[in-house]
Amino acid sequence: MSKPRNPQAEQMGDESMARNLAHQAEAIWPQEQRLFDRYRLEGPIEILDLGCGTGEITRRLAQRYPQSRLLGIDILEENLARARQGGDFGGRVRYAQGDAFALDCADARFDLVTCRHMSQAVPDFPQVLAEITRVLKPGGWLHLLSEDYGMLRFAATEPGFDPDRFWLDNAIAFLQSIG
Repeated sequence: MSKPRNPQAEQMGDESMARNLAHQAEAIWPQEQRLFDRYRLEGPIEILDLGCGTGEITRRLAQRYPQSRLLGIDILEENLARARQGGDFGGRVRYAQGDAFALDCADARFDLVTCRHMSQAVPDFPQVLAEITRVLKPGGWLHLLSEDYGMLRFAATEPGFDPDRFWLDNAIAFLQSIG
């Protein structure tokens, strides 16, 4: 793994990031899973979870598509070790270390490629898109999700307090102020 390919490797491999990814998946999945309804995929499909990290979404996809076979690829072995602890769903889920810029996968292999929260973290993402296009079957689906804090929604627990407004008006403004 080279630094130019993954400039955020140190942060992404940290234990605190693993916890963060788990909470992020839990928070976003209720909204995100509805997007998969649109793809109308079923049966014995092949799925690539590119940049799978700790496998949070790979496992959710394995549950959602019970006849599917999934390959989770990440550049960091530490994340893959955590992902493998989540099980292989009867041999249907496999994890491999790989480089999104040069996937070791056959052309037109996958019915669905998920690439979540990775596009903003790698240089030259068009090169990654070219690789995704190469391994995606004609008529297949790309589930591309860039980091979007606007997807997070919170239930109001106190009268007069809107946590969504708090998040959008404060947290995002703070992040913008520090670059």
